[in-house]
Amino acid sequence: MCCPNNNNSNSNNNSNNNSNNNSNNNELDLYGLRGDDVRPGLTSFFQNYPELHHELIAEPTVVGPMTVQYPFVKSWRRAEDGVVERWSSVDGEKGRNKVERLEFDVNGFLVKVSVVTVTD
Repeated sequence: MCCPNNNNSNSNNNSNNNSNNNSNNNELDLYGLRGDDVRPGLTSFFQNYPELHHELIAEPTVVGPMTVQYPFVKSWRRAEDGVVERWSSVDGEKGRNKVERLEFDVNGFLVKVSVVTVTD
């Protein structure tokens, strides 16, 4: 199982999940950012990539008991001239074969997000 077991969808359960997620933030590794570095790091990132879109280009694949991964495309408008840029995690011409990997703890909470090179 890779995802939270959410059998009870009432608001009390959702509140409990939110508090669990908040207490889990110090353990979260988001593209190498941890703890108090997550918010300013992401704020800076999104300022550099206006109108960022993230698109999965294949269904997620389970690669471990608590880990999924998928190839993706990111696109954004350059701040200086509005031109749309596009970056694909898979690009045969450039020899690129990367995926975004999501890792969960035993309670189903996200603990790590990273981009890794796929090796055969």
